[in-house]
Amino acid sequence: MDEVIRTMSASPVAVRSHLPADWKYQTKNTVLLPYSERHVHIYPENFLCSVYYRLKEEGTLETIYPGMDVGHLNRFICYMGSPQRLGFVVPCLKSDGAPPKPVGIGWLCEAIKGRGSFGFGFFKEVWGKWEHADLSMQMLAWWFFESKMEVLYGTTLNRVAFNYSKRFGFKPVGTLPKFFSTTAGLEDGQLIVLEKERFIPYYNWWKARRG
Repeated sequence: MDEVIRTMSASPVAVRSHLPADWKYQTKNTVLLPYSERHVHIYPENFLCSVYYRLKEEGTLETIYPGMDVGHLNRFICYMGSPQRLGFVVPCLKSDGAPPKPVGIGWLCEAIKGRGSFGFGFFKEVWGKWEHADLSMQMLAWWFFESKMEVLYGTTLNRVAFNYSKRFGFKPVGTLPKFFSTTAGLEDGQLIVLEKERFIPYYNWWKARRG
């Protein structure tokens, strides 16, 4: 069993997909893919396992899922593999002559009649790079245009993420006292919101800039 765990933990996160040239959600270096376990021709069966172990090794599970108790593979798969996990997308980097390389995940929560909240997390290899911002923009575009969201709410306890959200048009709503339960105890969170009509000018500016 230890050998199985080591092998799974070391497995690269990969997908087996080549995309048409006219795929809408891509730039020169990035591409966004929708996830479904039914897409067996794209995603290997151990895809969620590989994502979990990558996030765990990088120490980002609690940051991405604050207070959500997904620090075990079974709970992670139950949460991310739920049929109710709408808008599940996989941001990827392009590789010349090779399938796209996943560098994170994104998903919707409580998506009902055009409004919902969301979650996302990136692997550390893209932190601070332009690809991180490009893929974030693509995820938001997918949720607004493909998942038919009209408004998205987000919560964060990370000041950097809070400031980062403003480049996409998010507006602060207010402080959520003792909202997150972390290993440090109860911590305040920030509630942010982005409406589709506010997002579109930001998206169009980004498209014109990135090509």
